[in-house]
Amino acid sequence: AVKAVKARYYLWIGEKAEALKYAKEVIDAQNTDIVIEQKFRLADESYVAAGNLTMRREHIMAIQNPQLESIIKPVFINTGGLTQTVAKVNDVYEKTLHPNDIRNASERYWAEKALPTSTSKQNMFKKYWASESTSVKIIPLIRVAEMYMIVMECGTLTQAQEAFKEYRISRNMDATV
Repeated sequence: AVKAVKARYYLWIGEKAEALKYAKEVIDAQNTDIVIEQKFRLADESYVAAGNLTMRREHIMAIQNPQLESIIKPVFINTGGLTQTVAKVNDVYEKTLHPNDIRNASERYWAEKALPTSTSKQNMFKKYWASESTSVKIIPLIRVAEMYMIVMECGTLTQAQEAFKEYRISRNMDATV
């Protein structure tokens, strides 16, 4: 987590070589306790399809607030603040450009639901009405996906293309674009 913060910091101050160094260290970190694999891995279709809506496997650093649901519920759900039209959801998630993106699976993150204060239906972000989920209490601060973006921005063309390809493949998107 400290190295990820360093990568973010060095990117902010324009020290791209240092940002790249720390981002690559995070991406390349190995978990040798059980098997040799990346400590922080990008979420893929099978992981997200299993209901991991916040992609917790990608969290390098997160905080948990047991009262988060009670804090956000009046702000987002009762007022309809976290509802969107179908057109807006399609635009934000670029559904027409990336129909196979793991975030675009039918009703994975958004579902049509009637608001308590209205008879009309809106798309609601599932994370905030799935009260049985612990996801509603987790706030990710840094994700491994950000480290890939730093490599894409700060690395050589070859490093950027490799990071881009790995990221796009994990999201079930065309990696040749």
